[in-house]
Amino acid sequence: MTYSLSDSHGGAFSINSSTGQVYVANHNLLNASTEPEVTIEVTATSADGTSVSQQYTIDVTAETDGSGIGAVTDNNGSSNTVSESAANGTSVGLTAYADPEGIGSWIDNTEVRWHGHGGSHVTGIHANGIPAGATVDFYLGGTLISSVVASGGTVYAHHSNYNQTISNNTDVWATVTYEGQTSNVASGLHYESSWNNYVISKSTSQDSVSYSLTDDYNGAFQINASTGQVTIRDNTKLDYETDPNPTVTVRAVDSQGNVSLKTFGITLTDDYVEVADSYTITEENILTVDASSGLLSNDTGDTNQSIQVATDGSGSNAATVSGATVFMTTLGGKVTVNADGSFTYEAPLLDHTSTETIQDSFYYRLGDGGTWTEVTLNVTDQNVTANDDTDSVGAQGEIYGNVISDSGGTDTASSDAMVTSVLYDGATYFVSGPTTITASLGTLTINPDGSYSFQSSATGSGPFAAELFTYTLGDDDGDTDTAVLTINHDTSMTAVADVVSVNESSLVYGSEYSADLHYRVGNVLDNDLGVTGDAQIDSVVWNATTYTADGNGIITINTDHGDFTMYTEDYGVHRAGEYQFQLISASDSNNESEVFTYNLSNGSESVSSTVTVSIIDDPIISFAGLDTDDTFTGTSVEETIFGGGGDDILDGGLGSDLIVGGSGTDRLTGGDGSDTFKFLQSDVEGTITVNVDSITDFDMGSDILDLSDLLQNESEATLEDYLSFIDNGSGNAVLSISSEGDGNVDQQIVFENLSVSDMTAAYSLDTSGKTDGEISKMLLDTMVLQSQLHIDG
Repeated sequence: MTYSLSDSHGGAFSINSSTGQVYVANHNLLNASTEPEVTIEVTATSADGTSVSQQYTIDVTAETDGSGIGAVTDNNGSSNTVSESAANGTSVGLTAYADPEGIGSWIDNTEVRWHGHGGSHVTGIHANGIPAGATVDFYLGGTLISSVVASGGTVYAHHSNYNQTISNNTDVWATVTYEGQTSNVASGLHYESSWNNYVISKSTSQDSVSYSLTDDYNGAFQINASTGQVTIRDNTKLDYETDPNPTVTVRAVDSQGNVSLKTFGITLTDDYVEVADSYTITEENILTVDASSGLLSNDTGDTNQSIQVATDGSGSNAATVSGATVFMTTLGGKVTVNADGSFTYEAPLLDHTSTETIQDSFYYRLGDGGTWTEVTLNVTDQNVTANDDTDSVGAQGEIYGNVISDSGGTDTASSDAMVTSVLYDGATYFVSGPTTITASLGTLTINPDGSYSFQSSATGSGPFAAELFTYTLGDDDGDTDTAVLTINHDTSMTAVADVVSVNESSLVYGSEYSADLHYRVGNVLDNDLGVTGDAQIDSVVWNATTYTADGNGIITINTDHGDFTMYTEDYGVHRAGEYQFQLISASDSNNESEVFTYNLSNGSESVSSTVTVSIIDDPIISFAGLDTDDTFTGTSVEETIFGGGGDDILDGGLGSDLIVGGSGTDRLTGGDGSDTFKFLQSDVEGTITVNVDSITDFDMGSDILDLSDLLQNESEATLEDYLSFIDNGSGNAVLSISSEGDGNVDQQIVFENLSVSDMTAAYSLDTSGKTDGEISKMLLDTMVLQSQLHIDG
């Protein structure tokens, strides 16, 4: 249960969200003379989101000078300021003091004297410092000689000339009774003899004042009952960012029970100290900095406020970091900052002609105040390193490659690096576009981007000498390097295996949807050796079945989890040997593989090898069904459950799950937690019947219906063309969906636990006098507004 103030009387009060204890947040907003009673409203919210509110009336009393005791003041003289992280026991600069205003305020100034003395008598015994109304009892030794009520001025035991017989070694003194309290006077006289007399002191009764806190700011502060000094009791209760101005209320009580109250404000200072950061990265590389080395890692103090970022020290383009916040630096670098201070920086390509290192930067601060702190990004030059490449061709064959990027001799360079020239057989060929070099055994065509082709002109059975081409690679700021492309003529063919990977996470229900990691393209011939001009791919074997090309030279295989395509001859923009694999559905285990065996032959030999497609598991996908009827129940963790084809029964279990039925008639149960039911365009694509799925337990308070992939070109303005709610006559709400918005319904969702009236009642919608269409629109608009219906990808 959490607590909040839905009415804080304009900010006068605050509440502890955990305990529900209410505090004065700003005593200046309270005035007992104009508002002796104020009202607040407390809202209690449970974990399931339900809440209840209650109003309370608070009596406001004046911070008065109580009768018989003075007003509470701050006797310290310094400002009431302390750091939010100051140690327990630290003074906050407040020392409360209240004048007792009783007998103790004047008793120490009282005395008993006489006018004169003789051999055995004294004259004119009197008391000084006594206020009017006080009763003074005069004593000689232990004998009361007079009791007088003071009327102001000097108080005489009898009168000024009265002689009182006195014995040697007798004390002359008095007591005073005033407003119910009695005390000795502070000093009297000792009569030793007519020639030896002296002043004596008496102990007096003082009015004492004790101090306490009636509001200690949830236990954050304490007060010394005797001295009135206020100190920190529990510094974990102090937070500058949440409340920089806590208050305490001091209660002063004197020994007579008189009371005085006063509320004091205390100013917290922010203990956060930011420290500038510096990192180094090579241009066109990605710097990844985790939280332990991030923006806040070297800062000190309380860092629980949100981060703001900006492109310069003046706060230009400032943005508050919420989730992953992306922005560009002034030099064109891409920064992604997270709430914990971790970030990535994609360094741009820069001109390092005049310097090896160029400084990029961005700025951050905590909260929306304070100074901006610089994050320096030292971007160093990407030097050019060219590595030797080797390729193989058979007689009359043609090969393709790239001297910059091919895996056998990948060069290290920035993206502006290009092949500028090629040296062959003593002659230099400058490369500014497609450049053709006629060699002894064929023709090399090479481009500035490093791509090349080599058409062999060799005939016969060989052996043949290697062709050597020395190329120069250079970038825009003057870095260069050279390497050698060696092309060998092999006298026999060797098929070399290809291995690629696709990621489930890139699927529409995966954790990196739209990352395009579920599709791969390659060419099996590019790494095969000695491929001759008459070589051709004959077939591909998958799952013990042999597939051959259609009339266009294309082999197509639909596998358990995707589509594989192989081109056996040149077709449009596709070269012979090109293959494609597109992952369609996730596997139901970790990191499965699809293996395709291709056969390559010419007039004299036949060789074969494989293309292995590794399916990289997405850990959030707990179950992925095939085109069969599946049943699956999830666990207590958050999971993604995909039914695939077939009529499936899927239950999310206890976690907050993503449930995707797939094609077929599926029955979906979210279970506990906040579940998302997602429907895909591929579920209805190419179907001629309506796909009908059921949700057994849709929770109007927490579950989500995700149609963002299913609906095509929709908007909130046109939603009625795509979606319509109506009851099916059996007490179930049915959502009919036209995924193209053309009036042709191709998907229906039956809500087994809800009728349309149940759904409108959950949102407190007034449907009186409304048509079915109007009610449907109200319900759809409200679900979108409440983020329980997702229509945009």
